[in-house]
Amino acid sequence: TMRKLLLAVGRVVLSSAAIAQEQEFLRGKALADVAVGNTFYVYHPGCTDQAANLIVYFADDGKAFAKKRACQLAADRATSLNGRWTLSGGKFCLRELGDVAEQCYELVKVGENTYKRIDRTGVRTDWSMAVLKQGNPEGF
Repeated sequence: TMRKLLLAVGRVVLSSAAIAQEQEFLRGKALADVAVGNTFYVYHPGCTDQAANLIVYFADDGKAFAKKRACQLAADRATSLNGRWTLSGGKFCLRELGDVAEQCYELVKVGENTYKRIDRTGVRTDWSMAVLKQGNPEGF
């Protein structure tokens, strides 16, 4: 009946609005509050080995420690990198991490402890996801 159809459509609209409202965007200080003292495990699309391609720990003192590896490369062959994180102009940025002079980040939360990178054009495709783990499990 028409009433059932309208109720069903109403439920879909409300659940879509709730999902959109639940998305948590992290920028600047809000991102620093989540990242600092913790570790992100970044997975790149196209890699089929299910291992993180970039692991970054953000220390309280502004230092950033990372391990980076290409797809299919053994974890013990990862390159170690050191850099600094900054809050600059309201942005959360990484400096001097490998060959990157500076990159600023904004994330959207897509699940429990799971994030995707975004920029002005929307969700970026160079990260499939980033998983946040508490503390420094890698012992950087």
